Amino acid sequence: MKGYQLSGVSRGVIAIENLDFDGHQTVGLSIASALSSALVVGAVYRVWASVACFIKTGTSAVSATTSDFPLGPQVDKYITIDAGNEYVAGIVSSGTGVLYITRLK
Repeated sequence: MKGYQLSGVSRGVIAIENLDFDGHQTVGLSIASALSSALVVGAVYRVWASVACFIKTGTSAVSATTSDFPLGPQVDKYITIDAGNEYVAGIVSSGTGVLYITRLK
């Protein structure tokens, strides 16, 4: 996963370029790995979860485990999609939640 380049930080506010959104999808999270729909190679996405979870990018066969990248609840993560990593899988260690994946224009 590549992170999105931040343009600056001021008083705890992170300024990022290009905040126009171009659609989104949701992925229901549980203790079983869940998979997004295919994402656009080269596009930048905001990934945000309602609960603490773990995410991993890959092919349509990717599966997330609790050893993968931890994403805190209600924390923004910006990723650029590479060829071969067009899907995001997510999982939680307990309970359920929602993973929001939003494409930036």
